[in-house]
Amino acid sequence: IEVLLRFFFYLFTSLLFFVVASSLLQPWHQPQKKSKVSASDVQSHINDLERINEQLLEIDQDLAAEIKAVQEKYNAKKRPLFEKRDKAASNIPNFWADIFESHPSFGEILSEFDLEVLQYMTDLKVTEGDNDAFKVEMFFKENPHFENASIFVNVTETDGAYDCQGSTIKWKSLRNVG
Repeated sequence: IEVLLRFFFYLFTSLLFFVVASSLLQPWHQPQKKSKVSASDVQSHINDLERINEQLLEIDQDLAAEIKAVQEKYNAKKRPLFEKRDKAASNIPNFWADIFESHPSFGEILSEFDLEVLQYMTDLKVTEGDNDAFKVEMFFKENPHFENASIFVNVTETDGAYDCQGSTIKWKSLRNVG
C-alpha cells in the first residue's frame, strides 16, 4: 500500500509539473518584458521536465514490479506456516466465531444469527488477485442453515469504488436470517 501511495504521489506531482509547465506556454501567460528567458527556452525546460518525469515514472514502475516479486517470494515462504496455523486453529472450538465476535469492528455488527452460523465455520482464506482485487472465502462444516461447503466474495476496486460479487447461498429452509 505504501508503495502504491508513493507511486500515486509521483504520478500526481508529474501531472502537476506538466499542468504548470503547459500553462506557461498559454497565450495569456506572457513573460515579463525584463525576462531574459525566451519562449523557446521555456519550452526546452518544459521538455526537460517531461523527460525527467517520465524517467521517475519508469523507476516507480520498476519499483512496484520488484516489490511485487519480493512479496510473492515471501508469501510463498509464509504459505506452509499459514497451513500450520490453519490446522492449529481448526482444533480450537468456535475459533472463527470467537475471532469475529471479539473483533472491534465486526463484533458490533454481527447478529445472533451470524454468530450461530459462524459456529460452523472451519476456515477463512484470502486470495490476492491482480490490480488490488482479492477473494475472501469462508469454509463451513455441515450445518442446519445452508448447503454450501464454502461461500465467497470477490472484491475489485476501480477508481476508488469497490465492487463485491459473492456466491449464492443455498439455504436449507426458508427462515428469517436477518
